Amino acid sequence: MKEFELIFSERDIEKKLDDLDEIIHVAQHRKDNKVELPANLDKLSPSEIIEATILSGSDESLENLNMIYNQLCVDNAELYQELEELGRVSEEIKGDIDSLLGVLKREVEILGKDLKLDDLISELGPI
Repeated sequence: MKEFELIFSERDIEKKLDDLDEIIHVAQHRKDNKVELPANLDKLSPSEIIEATILSGSDESLENLNMIYNQLCVDNAELYQELEELGRVSEEIKGDIDSLLGVLKREVEILGKDLKLDDLISELGPI
């Protein structure tokens, strides 16, 4: 029995058995889920390798393009909202300026009647 334990420990059989159990578990999982093993590249023809690369690349490219498109849609919607808000603010400012110009124009007309603005301006001299 001691000889068996010595051989068992010298050859690290316990670890090897654990590794074997793990391999069996992974294989069973693949079998149950119908997962194919990755192909060995050395067994594939050049055309099969190129075709697999193109297919996987096109799927990734399509996915990336969809993500970019979705992000651009979100960005455009945000920019549109910002532009609408700036348009509203601009209209408010324009209205305020128009009303202030109206008040200023009336004041100038009143002052123009009471004072001779041209005379005052000429007295000030060039600016």
